[in-house]
Amino acid sequence: MDNDKAIRFFGIFVAIAIFLFLIPWITMWVKKSRERKTYSIVIYDVNGQIIYLDYLRVNFRTIDVAWSFMKEYKKMYPFYDFGLVSFEEYSESPTMIKYL
Repeated sequence: MDNDKAIRFFGIFVAIAIFLFLIPWITMWVKKSRERKTYSIVIYDVNGQIIYLDYLRVNFRTIDVAWSFMKEYKKMYPFYDFGLVSFEEYSESPTMIKYL
Protein backbone atom coordinates (compact mmCIF):
# COMPACT_ATOMS: atom_id res chain seq x y z
CA MET A 1 0.00 0.00 0.00
CA ASP A 2 2.81 2.41 0.85
CA ASN A 3 4.59 1.53 -2.39
CA ASP A 4 1.50 2.52 -4.44
CA LYS A 5 1.48 5.98 -2.85
CA ALA A 6 5.16 6.46 -3.70
CA ILE A 7 4.59 5.45 -7.32
CA ARG A 8 1.54 7.71 -7.59
CA PHE A 9 3.47 10.63 -6.03
CA PHE A 10 6.38 10.07 -8.41
CA GLY A 11 4.01 9.96 -11.41
CA ILE A 12 2.33 13.20 -10.37
CA PHE A 13 5.72 14.82 -9.79
CA VAL A 14 6.95 13.80 -13.26
CA ALA A 15 3.73 15.01 -14.92
CA ILE A 16 4.01 18.40 -13.21
CA ALA A 17 7.69 18.69 -14.18
CA ILE A 18 6.90 17.92 -17.82
CA PHE A 19 4.02 20.39 -17.79
CA LEU A 20 6.21 23.13 -16.29
CA PHE A 21 8.85 22.47 -18.94
CA LEU A 22 6.39 22.49 -21.84
CA ILE A 23 4.71 25.82 -21.04
CA PRO A 24 7.82 28.02 -21.60
CA TRP A 25 8.96 25.88 -24.52
CA ILE A 26 5.62 26.22 -26.33
CA THR A 27 5.44 29.97 -25.71
CA MET A 28 8.97 30.46 -27.09
CA TRP A 29 8.14 28.27 -30.10
CA VAL A 30 4.98 30.25 -30.87
CA LYS A 31 6.87 33.53 -30.52
CA LYS A 32 9.64 32.31 -32.84
CA SER A 33 7.17 31.02 -35.43
CA ARG A 34 5.45 34.41 -35.59
CA GLU A 35 8.67 36.29 -36.33
CA ARG A 36 9.03 37.26 -39.94
CA LYS A 37 12.18 35.98 -41.52
CA THR A 38 13.35 36.61 -45.02
CA TYR A 39 16.16 34.82 -46.72
CA SER A 40 18.43 36.26 -49.38
CA ILE A 41 21.14 34.91 -51.60
CA VAL A 42 24.34 36.95 -51.64
CA ILE A 43 26.54 36.51 -54.71
CA TYR A 44 30.34 36.73 -54.53
CA ASP A 45 32.66 36.97 -57.53
CA VAL A 46 36.08 35.27 -57.81
CA ASN A 47 37.69 38.13 -55.84
CA GLY A 48 35.26 37.77 -52.93
CA GLN A 49 33.39 41.00 -53.68
CA ILE A 50 29.62 41.10 -53.37
CA ILE A 51 27.98 41.59 -56.75
CA TYR A 52 24.39 41.97 -57.91
CA LEU A 53 22.98 40.12 -60.90
CA ASP A 54 19.65 41.68 -61.87
CA TYR A 55 18.30 38.61 -63.62
CA LEU A 56 18.55 36.28 -60.59
CA ARG A 57 15.90 35.94 -57.91
CA VAL A 58 17.57 36.51 -54.54
CA ASN A 59 14.78 37.16 -51.97
CA PHE A 60 12.76 34.29 -50.49
CA ARG A 61 10.33 33.60 -47.64
CA THR A 62 11.35 30.02 -46.85
CA ILE A 63 14.78 28.56 -46.34
CA ASP A 64 14.06 25.45 -48.42
CA VAL A 65 13.24 27.44 -51.54
CA ALA A 66 16.25 29.71 -51.06
CA TRP A 67 18.57 26.72 -50.60
CA SER A 68 17.14 25.06 -53.72
CA PHE A 69 17.65 28.19 -55.84
CA MET A 70 21.16 28.63 -54.45
CA LYS A 71 22.15 25.09 -55.46
CA GLU A 72 20.70 25.64 -58.93
CA TYR A 73 22.55 28.95 -59.31
CA LYS A 74 25.80 27.24 -58.31
CA LYS A 75 25.32 24.71 -61.12
CA MET A 76 24.56 27.47 -63.63
CA TYR A 77 27.37 29.80 -62.51
CA PRO A 78 30.24 27.69 -61.11
CA PHE A 79 32.70 30.61 -60.90
CA TYR A 80 30.53 32.54 -58.45
CA ASP A 81 30.10 31.76 -54.76
CA PHE A 82 26.72 32.03 -53.08
CA GLY A 83 25.78 32.69 -49.47
CA LEU A 84 22.39 32.20 -47.85
CA VAL A 85 21.61 35.04 -45.45
CA SER A 86 18.75 35.34 -42.96
CA PHE A 87 17.20 38.69 -42.07
CA GLU A 88 15.13 38.60 -38.88
CA GLU A 89 12.57 41.23 -38.00
CA TYR A 90 14.24 42.51 -34.83
CA SER A 91 17.86 41.79 -35.70
CA GLU A 92 20.34 44.53 -36.54
CA SER A 93 22.57 42.48 -38.80
CA PRO A 94 21.99 39.55 -41.17
CA THR A 95 23.05 36.02 -40.27
CA MET A 96 24.97 33.86 -42.76
CA ILE A 97 23.36 30.42 -42.78
CA LYS A 98 25.09 28.54 -45.59
CA TYR A 99 27.87 29.24 -48.03
CA LEU A 100 28.24 27.43 -51.32
